[in-house]
Amino acid sequence: MRFWRCDSERAQAQAVAGEVERLLREGAPPERVGVLVGDVRVEGQAVSLALEERAVPHRLVGAGALFQRAEVRDVLLGHLEHLHAFYGEPAGVRIARKHLGWYAKDRPEHTDAQRYAFRAVVNRAETAEAQLRLTRDYFDALIAGARPGFQAAA
Repeated sequence: MRFWRCDSERAQAQAVAGEVERLLREGAPPERVGVLVGDVRVEGQAVSLALEERAVPHRLVGAGALFQRAEVRDVLLGHLEHLHAFYGEPAGVRIARKHLGWYAKDRPEHTDAQRYAFRAVVNRAETAEAQLRLTRDYFDALIAGARPGFQAAA
C-alpha cells in the first residue's frame, strides 16, 4: 500500500499510473493491483486517463458497489492501520476519524441517520483496536448486503 501527496491532481494521477505500470512490469498479477480514490468521477477519471496514456489495461469501477467488496474493506482497514502506525495510537485514532467519515459519506446503502450513527460510534473509539473493529463491522454489514446496525448514543 502506498500513498501519494502531489502538487496537482495530474501529478498524482501520473505517479499512481507509474506505480501501477511498475508493479505490472515486475510481475504483479493484474487482479491484485488496485487504486482507491476518494471520488471516482474526478480522481478516478484522472487516474484512468494517466493509465490510458501509458497503454495500461484497466477497469474503472463506480462507487455504487465499491464498498461492498471485501478487498476494498481490506484496503480501508490497511489504511487505518497505516495511519495508526505512522502517527502512533492516540494521534492516529484521532486523525483516522475524518477518514472514516469520508468512507461512510454519501453511501447509498444506508440512510443519513445510519451514516451519522457510524460516525458517532467510531468517533468515540479511543483505541486503534476499537476503531478497526467498528470499521470492520460496518463494512462487513455492507458486504453482506445488510444495513449497518449502529445506534448513535447520546
